[in-house]
Amino acid sequence: SVSANTRYAIDCVIRYDANATTTGIGLSWTGPASPTLTAAQMRSGLTSATVGGTTIAGNDTGSVTTASVATTANVATFEGLWSNGANAGTIQMRFRSEVAIANAIIAKAGSWCRSSVY
Repeated sequence: SVSANTRYAIDCVIRYDANATTTGIGLSWTGPASPTLTAAQMRSGLTSATVGGTTIAGNDTGSVTTASVATTANVATFEGLWSNGANAGTIQMRFRSEVAIANAIIAKAGSWCRSSVY
């Protein structure tokens, strides 16, 4: 839950499995209407030697990476700032696959998010 006219810093670590190493993950968020700022970055491994990421600049926006390091035990991180406007409500984290295949990306138990007011 987020209060009206309040700023939040949000950090998440998402454990996930992918159906193939050629499948990437996308992370984003959605929350109350009319925030005054939403800015975030998501990072995850593409190969054992390469890290990729995306920038999220809006409510329920964001792109996806193009690969995953492995089919199991992948990790993506998300760091963002949400400056809420006049509407209190709830921020919800969202994830999606790069491909339109059922269960192509599966978020796993042990994933977490934390928030703080700044």
